[in-house]
Parts: sequence; structure tokens; C-alpha cells
Amino acid sequence: MQGALRRAVLRTHTYFVGKLGDGVWVHNADCYDDIAGAIVRGHAFEKHHLFKGEFQGLDLRTVQQFKDFVSGIMRNAGGGNKKSLSGGRTAYWSNDTGVVVIHDPRARDVGTFFRPNSGKSYYDNLR
Repeated sequence: MQGALRRAVLRTHTYFVGKLGDGVWVHNADCYDDIAGAIVRGHAFEKHHLFKGEFQGLDLRTVQQFKDFVSGIMRNAGGGNKKSLSGGRTAYWSNDTGVVVIHDPRARDVGTFFRPNSGKSYYDNLR
């Protein structure tokens, strides 16, 4: 396609390009890295890592390591470890680490990640 541009839209997973009746729906094929980066730069890194120390034992120290970690949880969640929530949110659960990631495209920091005290039952009860 001549004149095509390659763009990623951070807060929107699927979006419409063009005029009504003459456009196309476009999908960000792998937007997990962008979403994870936004989440990690939000409140979660400071609150859950620096202040609460929830990720001890995972050998994660830098923002980049956390971004890769969160992106991996989102990318690899399958079956019962990924679900749609109210308000357009999506939750991801990691059995290996006991971490929940919640992507909320309407939130200023796009979501959060943490280790809930109640473990997987917290994830299971998310609506």
C-alpha cells in the first residue's frame, strides 16, 4: 500500500482508520510491551516494588526488567489466566509468580501489577 504509515496507538488495542464507510479496523498485533511500559511507569513500580517490596525473590530491580516481566505475564497468559473485566479492563494472572496484572485503558497509568495477599483467589474474584 503506497503511502502507508506504521503507527502504534498506546491506549487503544483496536481502532478505526479512515472515513465512515470507507475505512478499516486496525489492530495492534503485539501491544504488550507498550502497555507494560506504561503500567510500570505508573504507580505500581513505586508502590508495590519500592515501598511494599512485593517482588522479593524474583531478581527484578530495574524498570526495564519489570517492563519485560509484566509484558511476559500478559503475553503468556492463557486459558483461565486471562479474563475481561468490567469497564474494558483485562486481568492477567501468573501461576509461577503469584502476580496479577490489570490493564485499564481508561486509567491514567493504564493499569497496575502486584502480588495480592489472597493469591489466585483475588484474581478469581475480579469482575
